[in-house]
Amino acid sequence: MSFQQACVKAAVNNIYAKSSLLAASITESNPELRLQAIRELAMSGGQDELWQLYQSDSSVENRKAILQSMFLGGNSAKLIEIARNQKDPALRVAAIKSLGRMGDNGRGDVLVSIYQSDPNREAREAALNSLFLQHNGGELVALARSEKGPRNEAKDRRKDTVRKCSKKRSGSSGRIRTYNPSVNSRMLYR
Repeated sequence: MSFQQACVKAAVNNIYAKSSLLAASITESNPELRLQAIRELAMSGGQDELWQLYQSDSSVENRKAILQSMFLGGNSAKLIEIARNQKDPALRVAAIKSLGRMGDNGRGDVLVSIYQSDPNREAREAALNSLFLQHNGGELVALARSEKGPRNEAKDRRKDTVRKCSKKRSGSSGRIRTYNPSVNSRMLYR
């Protein structure tokens, strides 16, 4: 078998695998197997299939699993679309958190835009935490400086933002200790 024939055969097998995984994601009655099929779909590069599945599925749990799979596949474009346009705040927050874990591909400018425009407090907090996870201190400081609103509210938001930016040296180890309130209020070491 030539190299070209092997490539064609592998492509056909990949297409078959994606369609089988999509079918299992839609029709499987066992929830564990269904979620596994969704994860495997991401690992096989089935981002278009995941988007199709996301649009057709109404279960919040399944949609969150699909968002996680989009994150695994690096599909920031669809995650951004969901973070901006999804009506369900829980799904918007899940998409925003996934963007934060994507690092530079999570598009800090989009997270800033979401923070400034989303009326949902949880979505705004998720955007701040995502900027923090991306180590995007410049955007966090700019947001803290631009906060407007009633004096006490704006002051509290500025404090929260600055707190997320602050880093302290811990002991003689030289490690940087960073507080991340989204992880059960415990200290993280990196």
